[in-house]
Amino acid sequence: MESPVKGFSHVQLRVADVATSVAWYSTALGLVRYGDEPLGGAVPMFGAGGRFAIVISGDRRDGAGGEVDHLAFAVADRDTLAAWAEQLSAAGVSHGGLVESGEGMSIHLVDPDGLNVELLAP
Repeated sequence: MESPVKGFSHVQLRVADVATSVAWYSTALGLVRYGDEPLGGAVPMFGAGGRFAIVISGDRRDGAGGEVDHLAFAVADRDTLAAWAEQLSAAGVSHGGLVESGEGMSIHLVDPDGLNVELLAP
């Protein structure tokens, strides 16, 4: 039987400060907030025209961490990634620059709660 899973739906992050994280994911990844008010205390944010979502919610547990190693997002190509690196720098989002690896070229970021975020181009 073929897997019924057809793609990625969303990831929900419990953060220390919802507004700070919403602003960071908007600036760093270009995600768009769904609606003006939180839904059940959470703020859905969408990327790639709604093809994936990150849901930001509060109530992060003290000492939480290590539960997720990192989030990785695909970028179409290296030129687009390089242009985004410049955009991040201009917006004041800290990153380690373009890094070449066996997987491709990437940018590594850290969100306001210390979660590692990777943008990866082939």
